[in-house]
Amino acid sequence: MPTRVLLKGDSSVVGELLIFIISLMLSVVLECKVTNYLLIFSIFAGDIHIKMKKKWLIAIIVFLILAVYTYIDPVECGWMPLCPFRRITGWNCPFCGSQRFLHDILLGHPIQAIVHNYYLVLALPYLVLVMLRIVMQPSKRRRQLSRVVENRFVFAFYLITMVVWLFIRNILYLCA
Repeated sequence: MPTRVLLKGDSSVVGELLIFIISLMLSVVLECKVTNYLLIFSIFAGDIHIKMKKKWLIAIIVFLILAVYTYIDPVECGWMPLCPFRRITGWNCPFCGSQRFLHDILLGHPIQAIVHNYYLVLALPYLVLVMLRIVMQPSKRRRQLSRVVENRFVFAFYLITMVVWLFIRNILYLCA
């Protein structure tokens, strides 16, 4: 039976240090910005409540995804996933353009990224908070984060703005 490693307090120092060191080594060897996201991941490692093997697996998957989006342009690549909403309806969903957005952000072109999807500028902070809440262990910080993420007014705001953006971007596209 595998032992469960709770990443909190002093028990997580070794794990955090290992991720930090590997991130630094990868950034030097690969000379890329992708490993900066692993450094950010290592900062929150103390609040993450998962098995150590899963932590490494998540870190590797995140690194690989960010590496792919850094070095491969989704516009020129034919094997990147397409939006199912757009394939079915012909309309752009509120998150269409997010792959190009991520690619441009990773290359350090924020203005060009915003042009691909204006809504992500508004929605990305909330999505990051939701993801952090999912991986954080029960603590005072998680309860505080839950108050924001689960607040009905915040959720309603993002839901309404997402629907409004869906119609605005498609009406503007039809008029152009």
